[in-house]
Amino acid sequence: MKRIALLLMIAMLLITSVVLTACGSKNTDSVATSDEETSATVSSVETYTISAGGLKLKYPQKWKDFVKVEADDEEAVFSKDGNPVMVLTFNSDDGDVLGTVKEDEYIVVRFKLFDAKDKDMEMMQEDLSVVIENLKRDYDFVSGAALEKNDDSAFEIKTDVVSLYYPTKWKDKVSIDVEPDRVSFKRGKSDLFDFVFAESDKGDYLGSYKGTPVYVVTYKVTDSEAASMQEDLNVVLQHLREDSGFSDE
Repeated sequence: MKRIALLLMIAMLLITSVVLTACGSKNTDSVATSDEETSATVSSVETYTISAGGLKLKYPQKWKDFVKVEADDEEAVFSKDGNPVMVLTFNSDDGDVLGTVKEDEYIVVRFKLFDAKDKDMEMMQEDLSVVIENLKRDYDFVSGAALEKNDDSAFEIKTDVVSLYYPTKWKDKVSIDVEPDRVSFKRGKSDLFDFVFAESDKGDYLGSYKGTPVYVVTYKVTDSEAASMQEDLNVVLQHLREDSGFSDE
């Protein structure tokens, strides 16, 4: 029950930040006052720095000699007398979302809490609020959300007809088979779509490139990621349309 109460406390801290962002200045005086009081309380806490996940985390100085922190690029593990207190993870799917640090590379921070063996361990977990408030001070930190950085870049696929360009974010997840008159995009063994450079009775006619007809053939997909990969055939088409050799007539 204590762990549930603590999770609720952390959730409320995150929600307060979201409410302030969403509501702007209208009807937020009481919420803003509460948030300012929390920030003021946290700012008075003396902290020390823990380097983990490419970040500088701030945690109360009073626990430095009592909590052991093992940190690397993937996680920070907090323990007391050999008992796990909590874990912060970075760009992992493991744990509940604390928020996202929006730097050159986005860093999603998650947390896991363990059963507290004593009052000190409970307080150590509660002081995760100090970490949150200092993340908000030191970084562009979005509470309670796991965000991905938009990547609009595309990589080149050379063919005998024309170079195609497909989003870089899928480069390591999609296999591409280039033939003289067809380029096939697959995820694993599942077909996503083909670009065909010949007259075809299958698919949709898109236009022509320097006299060569261009068709696209799509296949049935069964999950949201595959659907997004397939939808991004529009990126290929957009680059084609920007090429002076392409005509959609």
